Amino acid sequence: MSFLEQPRAAVLGLDYSDPRTLPIPLSMATLQLWDAQNYQEWSSISQPAMPATVGATILETITAADIASIPAFDASLFLVAYVLQLPQRRSLTKINLLDDASSISMSHFRIINLFPYSPIAMSHLALHYTPLHTLLSVSGDSWVFNKKVLQATDFMEHQRQLEKWRDSGSAAVAVAFASRALKLFLGLQRCVSKDGSTAASSIPPPFQQRAQQQQRKEISDFWGIYVCSLICWAFGHVGAASRSEASKAPTRRAAVQWILKASDMEPGRIQQMSEQERQAGSGAVNLARASLEKDCLGGRSILLADAVGVLKKLEEGDNYRRF
Repeated sequence: MSFLEQPRAAVLGLDYSDPRTLPIPLSMATLQLWDAQNYQEWSSISQPAMPATVGATILETITAADIASIPAFDASLFLVAYVLQLPQRRSLTKINLLDDASSISMSHFRIINLFPYSPIAMSHLALHYTPLHTLLSVSGDSWVFNKKVLQATDFMEHQRQLEKWRDSGSAAVAVAFASRALKLFLGLQRCVSKDGSTAASSIPPPFQQRAQQQQRKEISDFWGIYVCSLICWAFGHVGAASRSEASKAPTRRAAVQWILKASDMEPGRIQQMSEQERQAGSGAVNLARASLEKDCLGGRSILLADAVGVLKKLEEGDNYRRF
């Protein structure tokens, strides 16, 4: 996948930039087979000679209602198909920075229209506008998980690149998607306001069942929470050198309110945020750490433990200028 900044596998006959070449079978035609209670019932069900595939489906005609009504497995295949249609980068680890994010409208993204309540879909789009390796390097203080950036000059270049990205329109677009992803990942659509009242879920009934299924944490959920919180942290990492020692990190309430506010904004408005407005976004690492830490018992997953460790250091080093 391009968002992992790895070269795509070259398979004869498959063009990953054109999902129409992908003969991946869909499961919707086999649901009755899976639900059969015994062999007799299973054998009596007629099976299609040629099962429907991703490549044979006309992607342009699919609607959000179609996505909400099909099995989650098939929906994930269609999501990947649409992600593969995103413009490819000239360089895997570098992105073409946008100067002005106001030229980007959230409504123009077909993925959002089809998967409006999928945090994974939002994560894909956020990473499409993010120099991932650079972000991991700087946030990890020259460590990308268990791999060290050995050359000091390389790390300094990563810092320079991340600062340039943070001040660009690309970062604002990434934050627009990352904040929406975190809102869904962390269930912030139901939050307590200052007066103690609870806002009702904004997810329409047709999509609520799929949203409930997505609450079951998978490895991609942990990854999405981690990288989206880093995107918000980097965007809010401004003016840190001028803060006083007495300054405090954003509170949990402030971070939640910032994510909810940013998730309703267009990228152009996010880019116009003042330094003070941006800084509350760095509190996303606090929310992510609290969420991931619950499932990091015993340190059985080294990558998850590393991620939690990075988030803790970012919380504690609020006055430390990383780039």
